[in-house]
Amino acid sequence: MDTLARRSFLPEELIFKVSYLGGEVPIMAINFSHSASQIIGQYYNFIRYGFKGYQKIQEKTKKVATFIANAIEETGLFEIYNDGSNLPIVCYRLKDETKIKWTLYGLSDRLLMKGWQVPTYPLPKDLDNIVIQRIVCRADLGYNIAEAYVEDFKNAINELYKAHILFHDKNKKKVQGFTH
Repeated sequence: MDTLARRSFLPEELIFKVSYLGGEVPIMAINFSHSASQIIGQYYNFIRYGFKGYQKIQEKTKKVATFIANAIEETGLFEIYNDGSNLPIVCYRLKDETKIKWTLYGLSDRLLMKGWQVPTYPLPKDLDNIVIQRIVCRADLGYNIAEAYVEDFKNAINELYKAHILFHDKNKKKVQGFTH
């Protein structure tokens, strides 16, 4: 059966185009609904670790996130939107006043060369002129890995400064996808 025949079985109004991590994803489910396995896993963790144990894990994760945010801020190139002190997520963008030729998309590419998947994407409509990067710090992210990331992050910036060819045009408004 060809693609057009298959499309006739699913009306277009049931397909939603969702902007996800800088790419457009067609989906017909309730937006990003998941099975209950994550809820069951979380419940297991609450029972296993108890309040104090779970609190200790979350405090460690928060400290790792703020460590990464502080290291990124120390470069002087980035405006931090979320520093990990409330949620273990670090979110930032390039400062407007920086006079650099590379973009966050280029930085993502350099980090990916070292094995780090750091998404770069524009904010939603009416803020889509702002491009951000986001790092989600999970409970299994320890200081040793965070330190290795910060070192690779700084090396990637140095490599971008030395690059003769930059692939992502700052002036071109194009939504770039994120590859897992």
